[in-house]
Amino acid sequence: MFLKNKKDGFGLLEVLLGIGLLVIFTGGIYFAFNSILISLRTSRALITATELLNDRAEFIRNLSYASIGTQGGIPAGNILPTEQITRSGDTFMIQTTVRNIDDPFDGTLGGVPNDTAPADYKLIELHVTCVTCPPNVSASITVRAAPAGLETTGDNGALFIIVSDANVQPVAGANIVVANSSTIPNILISDVTNADGMLQLVDAPTSTESYRVTVTKSGYSSEQTYPPGDPANPNPVQPHGNVSTGLVTKIYFYIDKLSAVTLNTNDYFCNAIPDVGYTLSGTKLIGTNPDPDLNVKKYNTTSTTDGNGTKVLSLEWDIAYYLSVNDVNYNFEGVAPYDQGAFPVAPSTTITKRLIVSTANPAALQLAVYDATTSVPLDEALITLEGSTSTSAITGHRLVTDTNWAAGNYSSKDESINTDSLPGSIILQLVTSTYPTDGPHWLIGNTIDFGSNAAGAFSIDWTPQSQPVNTDVKFQIATNNDNASWNFVGPDGTASTFYMSSSTLNAIHQNNRYLRYKVFLTTNDEIVTPRVDDITFDFMGGCIPSGQILKNGLATGIYTLTVSRAGYATFSTSTSVDYNYQRVGVGLFGL
Repeated sequence: MFLKNKKDGFGLLEVLLGIGLLVIFTGGIYFAFNSILISLRTSRALITATELLNDRAEFIRNLSYASIGTQGGIPAGNILPTEQITRSGDTFMIQTTVRNIDDPFDGTLGGVPNDTAPADYKLIELHVTCVTCPPNVSASITVRAAPAGLETTGDNGALFIIVSDANVQPVAGANIVVANSSTIPNILISDVTNADGMLQLVDAPTSTESYRVTVTKSGYSSEQTYPPGDPANPNPVQPHGNVSTGLVTKIYFYIDKLSAVTLNTNDYFCNAIPDVGYTLSGTKLIGTNPDPDLNVKKYNTTSTTDGNGTKVLSLEWDIAYYLSVNDVNYNFEGVAPYDQGAFPVAPSTTITKRLIVSTANPAALQLAVYDATTSVPLDEALITLEGSTSTSAITGHRLVTDTNWAAGNYSSKDESINTDSLPGSIILQLVTSTYPTDGPHWLIGNTIDFGSNAAGAFSIDWTPQSQPVNTDVKFQIATNNDNASWNFVGPDGTASTFYMSSSTLNAIHQNNRYLRYKVFLTTNDEIVTPRVDDITFDFMGGCIPSGQILKNGLATGIYTLTVSRAGYATFSTSTSVDYNYQRVGVGLFGL
């Protein structure tokens, strides 16, 4: 047996195991070797970068003091601000920044004591990055250069750029671009603010309203100076900067983190309404005018929501943004969350505004009712308009009406219900000149969806309320949140009772999204039929904007507007209604 086993070959499992161990072993050797090669190349590149820094520093030390500066920079000189060099097969980028330093030892320009020769020495920052090397291969050094003799008083001045956030705290690392095409040589500087949010350009050439400054930072708002006399902005709030002999010019900028603002356009059932035009403007100005209506706003745009009724914006902070619907196809129903025509945006916040719109109908009046002390919107306020026509509504409520059941526009019915011979009405089916007296006969309407945030239906109404003698109309209601289980009940919540006239619905129907009605028609006289022309439900929730209501399709003219609510003093005024859309806010004072 022992000899027989010695003659057996390796099994498949043993072969696979051996191959796997070999792969692991050789793979480990490969990765270790590759890591060593990368480490060696990184070390070589770092040595080369250091050599380049030393060479450039030595080159600068051999320049005359007046020549130490960058082309287009302050101080101006012969050094390229950015230069690309190939060394040892790799490409390196050398960045040079030269700054005049006003040392406080002998005073500072504009300070106490005043240093009339503020360019005490030059600070040269050299930074080398290997473009083609492994990542993170870079090196930096700082070199100082001082004049050989005593400093002298010149004709130049200084430009200090101070960048703060919305809370007037310094913003470090903000990108600053300074350009001036009126000096010789021209100036073009790209630099960043220090830890104090400042960029100090000492010994800058004098110039009048010619220093163009732009301030940016990733994820932040931006600021800039503007040329005076521009026809589009003749009186800029922040004109291009001046530099005067022996003086410090300070330009202040305020930037902060951007905020995400999402606009949604919906109907009051929460359905998205696409491609709705809107106007959005802030309060910040970049230009002023004797006529305030002609002030130039920093943010002022007219746009549309997308095919999903959405617009996502990155906005800078402001004390107020004014938002309105600007679309001839739609009337503005209200906004959620409620605001009094404007909303603030703080830095680095997320805001969603829902604009509720409906199909445009001329002579529209949109009203908002709120607590005059707290500005909280008030639902359950009764609004009455009395004029050539009269109408009323309750804030926080909306009406939905069914009025057409022709061509199968219903869920189901029995054979004795007729919806086609009298369009827009439900009647009994006429058979050989008589109506069936064996009722009641029924029709179940289509599902009404009150929207994802529905608080449910509160009342039912239908017309006509008065029916012919020996006939009647009655209803039962079914509601749910699954759009599947339909249990039709009457006012007491059971199937044995019916709504016989306009009524408040049983509270079991509240907080339900879906509703169906079942209408019953009965006649005891074969020559007459009951009739239903429309069915209306009052409901809350959905996307109904709190404290706001829209009345449209009004006759033009002067109306008496009355607003009342329990616990508040009644408000009354006259208002005109014409074919221009109007918004009216009413603040009620508590009793």
